[in-house]
Amino acid sequence: MKHFLLALFLFSLVGFRVAVAEDGNRDDDPVRKIPPIRISVSSFYQRWTQGGASLREFSLPVTAQFRLRPNFSVSVGVSQAFVEGDDLEQVNGLTDVQLAFDYLVRFENSRLVFNLGLNVPTGTSRLSDEAYETAFQLGLSQYDFQVPHFGQGTSVAPGIAFVTAVTRKLVVSLGASYRSRGSFEPIAGLPDAYEWGDEQLYTIGGAWQLGSTLSFSADAIYTRYEADKIGGVTVYEAGSRLTAQVQLHKNLRMHDLWLSIRYRTVDTNRVLTGGTLRPESVRAFPGLLKLSSHYRVRLSPALRATVHVEGTRYEADFAFEQLDVFGIGIAPEISLSPAVTIPFQVKYAFGDLEGLEAGLGVVAIL
Repeated sequence: MKHFLLALFLFSLVGFRVAVAEDGNRDDDPVRKIPPIRISVSSFYQRWTQGGASLREFSLPVTAQFRLRPNFSVSVGVSQAFVEGDDLEQVNGLTDVQLAFDYLVRFENSRLVFNLGLNVPTGTSRLSDEAYETAFQLGLSQYDFQVPHFGQGTSVAPGIAFVTAVTRKLVVSLGASYRSRGSFEPIAGLPDAYEWGDEQLYTIGGAWQLGSTLSFSADAIYTRYEADKIGGVTVYEAGSRLTAQVQLHKNLRMHDLWLSIRYRTVDTNRVLTGGTLRPESVRAFPGLLKLSSHYRVRLSPALRATVHVEGTRYEADFAFEQLDVFGIGIAPEISLSPAVTIPFQVKYAFGDLEGLEAGLGVVAIL
């Protein structure tokens, strides 16, 4: 049970990409002698509408994970996105290439994970004023686009996470990461580049096996930001953020049910006004409360499907008043073989915002 909980929590640990570090170990597989390579190619169409005006994105994310050694893996990802909206200029381009390196150290009842994330500035930037207005809309968290931004400049993020089994039924974790961010030019013709403030991220979590088919997990992320600057002058100080989530998981043989609650709160931001940093009169980034459930059923050895139901309340910000948004979706997954899977999904959102999302992809293990 301890090893099962360790594997489960390594997969769910928020803030660290350690999913391939435990379950993908195939040293005991007599057939596979070459480390696996996991390739994922997806396509998504998303549309959001409010007050008769709509914003639409078509995106193509591509990711690859390579296990170079049983305890060392590398992943790389990049996306292409096409964006258009009513009374907005059409924009298309690439995101930055994201690289992640994970090294796992195993102990008898615990795991130590070292992580290094790199953001390579290959994405579209230096947009015109009209194109930037379109791209800016992508970053609004209420829309939850698959590709929320294009180029954002260089960043390096080393991190560490420690996961241990306290008892046979209890696993806890601690993690920390520091992201050093460089400057970038979001709009063409700026006299000085925009200098991102560095970020500090801390995580804590736990997973409890409450019964043979019932488990409970909880985790929290605290993020602290340093000041943003232009030409060496501080122009913005983002408030710290705290995100917490609790989840209940029930396994019923061929069926699984998850119930979760997610909460995010954002501290006061300060913006340069009249030569002085002052608290924002209107919040730039909203807090939220989200309730969601996922029910997954295996219909056959080659087909399983997940039904999603969720409701989210967003606090008011500069773009929207307080919003209540509800969603329902279904995500079937077809296994063509043990190594090839075809996932697709359809999701409809309603309430203060109306949205539609459809996605299709292929996942292959080589």
